[in-house]
Amino acid sequence: MLLGHDPNDPEGEPGSHRRVLATTGRNLPKRAPSRVHEIAPETVQDWTGAPIITAAIAHVGRSDATGHDLLEQTADGDRKEQSALDEAEAFLGAELARGRKLAKAV
Repeated sequence: MLLGHDPNDPEGEPGSHRRVLATTGRNLPKRAPSRVHEIAPETVQDWTGAPIITAAIAHVGRSDATGHDLLEQTADGDRKEQSALDEAEAFLGAELARGRKLAKAV
């Protein structure tokens, strides 16, 4: 099983509260449909009656997104993060190539 952001969520990331739960195993005779769930804040009470803010997960429906789709989405996010890291390293390398500088100056 794989849980990931719903690629069809109209809110999109990072504000998305919808997740897709998909099967990834290939040894199943028939793959179960992926399910969409939504995470929402919920308040419950402890034994003294004091409120505790937590989260609840509610089933919303089915999704056509597969485990493969969710993995691709994650890989794209990792590539974006890696690209930003590469850009930052190149910038710092160029700035510091001529010698030391104060962090405020960079």
